[in-house]
Amino acid sequence: RLQDAGQYVLAELRALEDEQTQLDGRAVTLERELRRLMDSGTGDTMGTPRGHGNRWGHGDHW
Repeated sequence: RLQDAGQYVLAELRALEDEQTQLDGRAVTLERELRRLMDSGTGDTMGTPRGHGNRWGHGDHW
């Protein structure tokens, strides 16, 4: 039974590692999209005028 439990744990660990790999891949895609939107100045739902910085203090300042 201890071997069964060990096999179960290994199977769960492999499943978690696979899921983490998928999440990491998705994160790369989302980060690229976010950076593209930030660089283009589109998709701004916070109401900050373009070229006047943002709430994180990045961007052009007047």
